[in-house]
Amino acid sequence: QPNFGTSTQYSCYIEPASGEEVVRLSSGEERKASYTIYVNSTSALNPEGRLTLPSGYDPQQPPILAQKLVSDEYGAHHVELKV
Repeated sequence: QPNFGTSTQYSCYIEPASGEEVVRLSSGEERKASYTIYVNSTSALNPEGRLTLPSGYDPQQPPILAQKLVSDEYGAHHVELKV
């Protein structure tokens, strides 16, 4: 049973993944993303951490398949997750 630390809440925008959005994991495995989440943070999230979405989303605790830091002309802006 994994041991998770203290929870942290982030404001974010969640949208369903568009079409057949496939993510290639570092292992080479391909997985279909269910959602793209735009997180109001410029710090990387722990990819092994537990992500809990609000009620009504299925799955409510999806694995983080990929993440990237998105920048604009002023620098780091937000983190984009594929789950």
